[in-house]
Amino acid sequence: AAEKAIVRLRKKIEARPDDPEYLLTVWGEGWCLRGDGHAQEATGGRAGTNVPSETRVVVPRPESDQIAAELRGSRRLVTLTGPGGMGKTTLAQGVALSLHREGLFEGGVWWVDLSESHSGTDLVLSAASSLGYRVQGSDLAADVVEMGQHLVGMGPTLLVLDNCEQVVEATAEVLSSWLADVPGLKVLATSRLRLRLSSELVVAMAPLGARDSIALFAQRARASGAVLEDTDPALPGLVDGLAGLPLAIEIAAAHVGLLGPAALARRLGERLMDLDTRRRDSEGRHKSLEVCLFISWELLDSSCQKLLALTSAFRGGFTLEAAESILAPAVDDREVYEVIQDLVDHSLLWVCPAGDAMRMQLLATTRSFVHRRCAELSEQDPAFARLVVSTKSAHAHWFGRFVEEETADGPERRATAQQLPASADDLGNLCAAVDYAIELDQPSDAVGAFLAAVPVFLLSARGLEQAIEVGTRIRQCLELEPDLLALVLRDVARAQWRLSRPSEAQGLARELLSLVEAGQAQSMRIQAFVLMSTVDWGDTEAAEAWLLRALEEADRLGLDGKLAHILADLGSVYGRSARWELADEALCRGLVLAEKWSDTRAKSGLLYQRGDVNRARGRLGAALRDFEASRALYQR
Repeated sequence: AAEKAIVRLRKKIEARPDDPEYLLTVWGEGWCLRGDGHAQEATGGRAGTNVPSETRVVVPRPESDQIAAELRGSRRLVTLTGPGGMGKTTLAQGVALSLHREGLFEGGVWWVDLSESHSGTDLVLSAASSLGYRVQGSDLAADVVEMGQHLVGMGPTLLVLDNCEQVVEATAEVLSSWLADVPGLKVLATSRLRLRLSSELVVAMAPLGARDSIALFAQRARASGAVLEDTDPALPGLVDGLAGLPLAIEIAAAHVGLLGPAALARRLGERLMDLDTRRRDSEGRHKSLEVCLFISWELLDSSCQKLLALTSAFRGGFTLEAAESILAPAVDDREVYEVIQDLVDHSLLWVCPAGDAMRMQLLATTRSFVHRRCAELSEQDPAFARLVVSTKSAHAHWFGRFVEEETADGPERRATAQQLPASADDLGNLCAAVDYAIELDQPSDAVGAFLAAVPVFLLSARGLEQAIEVGTRIRQCLELEPDLLALVLRDVARAQWRLSRPSEAQGLARELLSLVEAGQAQSMRIQAFVLMSTVDWGDTEAAEAWLLRALEEADRLGLDGKLAHILADLGSVYGRSARWELADEALCRGLVLAEKWSDTRAKSGLLYQRGDVNRARGRLGAALRDFEASRALYQR
């Protein structure tokens, strides 16, 4: 019956049925279709495919299962997006071959490479060639209709369109027609840009995690002949600078054999842009990161290029609010929001949730490329060079603008203290703001950014060292007003004290005290006395005297918001010397004030100190209740 059907079909499609050109016999296996030199498997009754196989070991990606599930279901168009070098082509090949093996598409699974396409006509010709079909190529509209009719005749078919960013508008137009006219057609597209079609599901490829990055690096390194262990201690730091980008990992792995991981990590940085994969069969567009990212750069209009270049001022990402404030002068004729959205659509910016807001960020590899473009534009265009300077100034002011609140005393500061951007997400930007402020002689902004970074610095020993380094550099490079100098002295002294360097801390504290006693930085009098009590903590009488001076000053000025914190320290001093009644009195008064001003941090500290006093007095039940209440407030 099958042979009779083949004979009938040949009579319909062949000019000479006895000498078939298209429907050929594969002896002992079945039949195959041939057209324009492209053999299409039909052996054993299975549909054909021309999807190239990946010969190297591939790291499993969670996006593969998601895409396959969508295409097995009712979804007809999935666009796999991501920056160049993220592995979109490799992932699409794996999904396509997997679906082909499942036999879901009777019309076959067909790969269409659009890397050399520059128009809608090129797209249709490439698709026709992959399917073994001929179109005239002279009338795009007619060719689209003809190809649509051919696809209808093929039955359920999956087209995989690779590198759609080359012809993204033409792709969207052609697919709109085919998806409307060909009920059995499904499409998997790979692109650096989304197609923006209503039927489209966009799956953005995420960078590899640390574990997968190390595994891929080790595999590629061994494949190039390097001797490497997955447990090499230098690997985590090395791959961290590669941003989870498979192409960057492959390029670095090709050079590790000569240098070793530690030396390679030290040499990378900007040099990574110029290294290549050292593979003769690498595509030209993926030969190096510079070439790969330059393709994306060329796809941008001038306003997007200008704004993207200026985003290199940020370190570690940024919010839309910060971008709109800092980058607005760069886009005269458009809203910053619109340009940022375009950069996200081009897979050059990543959007990540951060609490109630969203953060945009560049991959480390993209940032290196963009920094290079920014330097080139500055050399070529004096107006852009001035724009770079104004962007740095605006960046420094945005991240240093809280210094006025930090120098203010009194309970009114309670409402603004929580606005400080003291999060690990912005630590890179705060350090960058200090650099820009020093470069442009903006002392207030330098100190403001430093103060905002201090809460993050205090979380680790490395951070404390960084606080000392940054604070010292500000003092050395800028001429500071007494109030600003006092703030830097205070926080550098605290960092030295936490690192168990009492002599350095005491020297800085006494320098601050000298400023205050000379009639300067009077807004810091209370904090100077409290700091002296800290560095003299081993001397109970001296610590008590300093705290009583601070308490007297706060009472004199009516600064109830300061009193609660001073009373917490004073209660601790009384407790250490077993003066229980004085300790209870100080701590109870502090709790009343903390409750009055809704100062959660002060209340947590007061409860902890009271718990410590109760523990020392043998009141273990009361101590436990105080400790638990303090921890609950601290976690809030």
